[in-house]
Amino acid sequence: MGQWRMAGIQRTGEWSGGKFNGYGRLSYKDQSVYIGFWKNSNREGEGLKMWINGVSFYGRMRNDSYFHGMIMNGDTSFIFSPFQNSASHGKGFKVANATHGNVDCIQYDQANEAARSCHRLPDEVKQIFYSNFDFYEGDVITRRGQEKSDGFGEFKADNGSYYIGEWKDGAQDGFGLMRDPVERTLVGTFSNGVLNGAGASLSYSTKFRTIHFGGWSKGWQDGPGLFIYPNGDKVLGYFNNGRLDHSRNPIFVHYNGTKEELLYNIVE
Repeated sequence: MGQWRMAGIQRTGEWSGGKFNGYGRLSYKDQSVYIGFWKNSNREGEGLKMWINGVSFYGRMRNDSYFHGMIMNGDTSFIFSPFQNSASHGKGFKVANATHGNVDCIQYDQANEAARSCHRLPDEVKQIFYSNFDFYEGDVITRRGQEKSDGFGEFKADNGSYYIGEWKDGAQDGFGLMRDPVERTLVGTFSNGVLNGAGASLSYSTKFRTIHFGGWSKGWQDGPGLFIYPNGDKVLGYFNNGRLDHSRNPIFVHYNGTKEELLYNIVE
């Protein structure tokens, strides 16, 4: 484990061959923070950066640049969008009120990042109705005479829950948003109906609203992540199977911006 400081910038992380290699973090002079993986002292692989203005990126770094992942932008209203080659692209989601889970679907134009609604007209989609009053509308594929959701579409359940996003062979697969009317909204990359990759969870309980943004694996927080408490306090750290890994030196950021660096594993 090594440390490096210069001109208000501090790096802390795994060290080998005279360079940062492995997991570490970088605190910038402007108070923004990066946590993630390094190769030959360049950010490479899975990582998360939080800027001082509240914008956060999680995804894959390549040659010290943001390559592929997801952007979270906002404080009380959040915009989540897939990110590739330094630009938002594809269909993103705006959660207009995290407390009640109001959701708008927005389509990004990669050339100029102009946003427009990604809900298509009724005559542009097909519908599938189920016996319990649930229904799906969107792209479909026919297999063995049976239509299945495949492409982009929206599923609405009789209990008020819904999923809007990408599908593959009848299952939520790709970038999407899943809303539970009682507990939380999930947004990010889904695989077989659960978050797997870049994602976020927004709980909107009246007593304890929290947000987790970062890496997920099989429905659990896994990898670099940002956890936001109801009062605005934040924790940036590495999560394993839904639990914060304290051995990887998380950072506690108070709502007023001051940081408490939790250095559990520093070797001078």
